[in-house]
Amino acid sequence: MTMGPLAYMDPGTGSMLLQLILGGMAGLFVVVRLFWNRILDLIGIKTKKPASESESESNDQPTES
Repeated sequence: MTMGPLAYMDPGTGSMLLQLILGGMAGLFVVVRLFWNRILDLIGIKTKKPASESESESNDQPTES
């Protein structure tokens, strides 16, 4: 007499595995988004600010009169 596999997976198990995978991907996306500038610095890629932004930052400083 041969016996088949004794394991049983109910329909909710597939849903739970899918939710685990999607939640992990969403969490990874959030972590990458939070540390995006540090990741670029680590790789050696730096984004340059447009000239208008750097000029406006220097003009925003209060002047003494």
